[in-house]
Amino acid sequence: MINELDAKINSARQDHQTSYGADTRRLVKVLRVRTLSRLGVDVRVGIGPSIAVAATASDQIGPAGGVLAIGPAYVTEWLGPLPVEALHGIGTRQATALRGVRRDLAPSVNSYATQQ
Repeated sequence: MINELDAKINSARQDHQTSYGADTRRLVKVLRVRTLSRLGVDVRVGIGPSIAVAATASDQIGPAGGVLAIGPAYVTEWLGPLPVEALHGIGTRQATALRGVRRDLAPSVNSYATQQ
């Protein structure tokens, strides 16, 4: 289901030549409404230029549900103030190692986060 949804969102984005614009957000809002009406639960949806950024965005939404879209031009600015533990896939050991070198990582994180 998730892979199918990812394919549909990627297809919609390519068909309409949008980059996290109105069409992508509209598709995700429809997903939220349908999930809420059919299953009775809200969802958190992160949209980003990579799975890591999208998953991190989803984690930042909170329990009530919602949509958070991070465009490619805003990845570094958005990730900058987050603690390293907030980055998707970073565990306790990695966070400890990364805290000391965080300032030097910004260009690398931006490059990694925007890769498709």
